Amino acid sequence: MTAEYLLQTAETYERAFGFLTEEFDLRADRPQFRHGGFALTYQGVSTGVRVDWYPRDPISVWLLCPEAFDLQDFEELSGHTRQVGDAIYSPSPENALLLAENLRAYGADVLRGDLTRVPLVQARVQQRAAEFRVR
Repeated sequence: MTAEYLLQTAETYERAFGFLTEEFDLRADRPQFRHGGFALTYQGVSTGVRVDWYPRDPISVWLLCPEAFDLQDFEELSGHTRQVGDAIYSPSPENALLLAENLRAYGADVLRGDLTRVPLVQARVQQRAAEFRVR
């Protein structure tokens, strides 16, 4: 992966997640590039979003409120099953749009400062961790 490709990929994700600054008044920080990947951070008063990708890791979208939760936890709590599979390991315009649309659909309440679902997500994360420890 070239530096130019990485920069273009980060710009693709910035465009896809641009609605965070327009619709939710989050401030976009400068993209960070390290370890062969990138991180985009959007900050609001009580919530934020971090989108990151590093080689051999999936694209991750974190809702920050003030703890960090994977977008997939909010999707599953809402009854949505992500339609990506292993393709999420490769950053692409399709994945950028899919994840941005899912964030808009399943995380909008948190982005607006409504943290009422956070305890449910915390319980879900703890349950998953307990199940993992049992294995």
